[in-house]
Amino acid sequence: MSRRLRAYVAILVGALAAGVPVALLLRGLDNYIEREARDEARLAAQPTIGVPTIALDGADDGVSGPEASARHGRHFTGPYQRRVVANAGHNLPQEQPRAFADAVLELVARDTPLTLKTGLE
Repeated sequence: MSRRLRAYVAILVGALAAGVPVALLLRGLDNYIEREARDEARLAAQPTIGVPTIALDGADDGVSGPEASARHGRHFTGPYQRRVVANAGHNLPQEQPRAFADAVLELVARDTPLTLKTGLE
């Protein structure tokens, strides 16, 4: 069971205990399942990522481990680097803020312009 589904089930249980009508909860569950299916289909397509990227993995990540992303480079068509950061776990920005900040600053300083589509152009 995914973390998102577990969280949703916990919300459902709390809502039932608070007296929310079952029909309303079932409609919400149907909406959740539809959204989850759409998200999974989009992820399964594994579209390529064309923006400059520096992927950071904590060497001591006990959640997924750095080896879990070792082959992700094939999904990137733009400049891509993968760095395994020593003395960091799953929460790398908090555990090794300098390595995180350096990667962000390196991306910002690149000659490749990054564009953000805001819909206001």
